[in-house]
Amino acid sequence: MISYRRNGIVAFGFSLGGVYILNWLNIIRGSYVYDNINKILLAAIIISYFISLLLFIKGSETRRLKQINPIIAFFYGTDINLTICGIDLKFFFELRAGLIGWACLNLCFFLKTMELDTYRRAPAFVAIQQILQAFQLIWHEEVRLRNDNITRETIGFIRVFGSLCWFPFLW
Repeated sequence: MISYRRNGIVAFGFSLGGVYILNWLNIIRGSYVYDNINKILLAAIIISYFISLLLFIKGSETRRLKQINPIIAFFYGTDINLTICGIDLKFFFELRAGLIGWACLNLCFFLKTMELDTYRRAPAFVAIQQILQAFQLIWHEEVRLRNDNITRETIGFIRVFGSLCWFPFLW
């Protein structure tokens, strides 16, 4: 089992609180995120390719020892528990970046709805439910340490792209 400090709630609260405060102070509006969602998605795609390339380079020794095809190694990865500075990257990308990004995007979209004066109960209930769902998953993050995704699968482009692009933008 991987030992990991449970501090996702702090990052979750800081991120959502930061989005709300920046919107309230008119520094970054929820409508800016809404209007530029394609640019933000493109930036997330570029970052996911860059991180995947770094993971591919970091796993080159393992790839040589296990004689893994380079294309498969790029997409699926080579190491099960790849860590940098004590941070398990697979756990971070699967739970933290994806869920917190999803909750922040939902909050920005809800703030855009409020700004357009099209506020109805349904968007508020949906946004609150989704943020609570992300909060619950981050609150019980120690359970994720025993999941097969964490204990047996490797980290590569598929997991990073899914966490940074697919999950927050399309779920």
